[in-house]
Amino acid sequence: MNVAPQVNLDDIARPMTLAEFEADCAKYFEPPPYQSKFRAVEWSHLDDPGPEHEWLVKGVITRGERTMMVGASQSGKSFLAIDLALSIARGVPWFDAKTRRGGVVYQAGEGGRGIKKRLRSYRAEHGLKLSEPLPFVLLPATVDLYVNDDAANALTAEIKHWASTFDCPLELVVVDTLSAATPGADENASKDVGPVLARCERIALETGAAVMLVHHMNAGGQKPRGHTSILANLDSVLKVEKLEEMDIDRRAIREVELAKQKDGQSGKKWRFVLPAVELGRDADGEPITSCVVRAPNTDGEPGETSKATDAGIRLTPQCEVFLRAVYKALQDHGEDAPIALGLPQGTRVVRWKLLGETFAGMAFEGADEEDPAKRSNSLSQAMKRHGERLMQLRIIMREKPFIWLVGRKVKGFAKRYDTVEANADRRPESAPDQSPINYDEAL
Repeated sequence: MNVAPQVNLDDIARPMTLAEFEADCAKYFEPPPYQSKFRAVEWSHLDDPGPEHEWLVKGVITRGERTMMVGASQSGKSFLAIDLALSIARGVPWFDAKTRRGGVVYQAGEGGRGIKKRLRSYRAEHGLKLSEPLPFVLLPATVDLYVNDDAANALTAEIKHWASTFDCPLELVVVDTLSAATPGADENASKDVGPVLARCERIALETGAAVMLVHHMNAGGQKPRGHTSILANLDSVLKVEKLEEMDIDRRAIREVELAKQKDGQSGKKWRFVLPAVELGRDADGEPITSCVVRAPNTDGEPGETSKATDAGIRLTPQCEVFLRAVYKALQDHGEDAPIALGLPQGTRVVRWKLLGETFAGMAFEGADEEDPAKRSNSLSQAMKRHGERLMQLRIIMREKPFIWLVGRKVKGFAKRYDTVEANADRRPESAPDQSPINYDEAL
């Protein structure tokens, strides 16, 4: 006789009410979380970690932005664009602005044949070797960013390929020039310019690099050639012009102005010259030359920076004394560069005040031994004058309170500051009285 199993009624689940069933199923019918297509950030989340403004060239170009180097024909804009691009690839200052080291792809549709000479002249000027790795690639073929998306897609794919070969992030793409990259386009028509600018923006977004266009000025020389949307859609603009001035060596002085900077202060200017550098001889024995960017020789002796030689840059005797003080201060008081400066590992820096104390013990012009106040002022002015000169020549750099050597070769100075040859103390037989100096006012 079979006996039915006993059932514990407590083990039987209680039937759900309709309200409970609806509540339990509600999660399956909720819409997915909203995804903003415009990277929305709510007020309460403004301080959350996320992409922040970062300089590529401090105070000049922001990482990932669209910028332009614009100037009239023969103004020197392409030489300056190369100088800027290679400063980023090397991670060295551009004029007095620090750069973030990164990969560079330089598309040269205009002057593709001549750009190799310009790159060789830069290499000779800065003592670079082909055997040294440098995250820089030249694309001398033309590209058409106007007719359709095909060329922009191909260019973007190639940029990504070369970026994958660099030992650092890709930071800059140069298109030299905009007109060469837009054959057949009407630069004054919004319908032609709009798609080109959109493709440049897409290149920046997809590669993560800043895109710099090299462009011509209008006939009046007042603004970039073409439709107003060209200027309006750029984050920064560098305007290059040739001045009616000459330096001591009778070289035309040129000027680059930060005409627009949406994330910083515009109006800053730098002056430069384009001296010729001999690269070799052709089949007829004639010199092969190109130009390089240098600081004008405005307060030195004739020929101070007019030629690139194996011996390096020549300085005036006064600047030499100041630079020897820099070398000696680095040797006696140097310290490892703080991480915040972003300098290469192993770079040594010295505090400006300690440099002043070192310079005070060495010969300088204009000191008045009988009047301590005048002597202090003269020494302060000498530090300011010579410091600015050496920064113009990109021999030293300064970010308060530190100063350091950039690495350019200077005649009469060893590459290392801790060698005997570099630190010959030219102290006069009777050193002037060491009066207090206001170092904070110098430079």
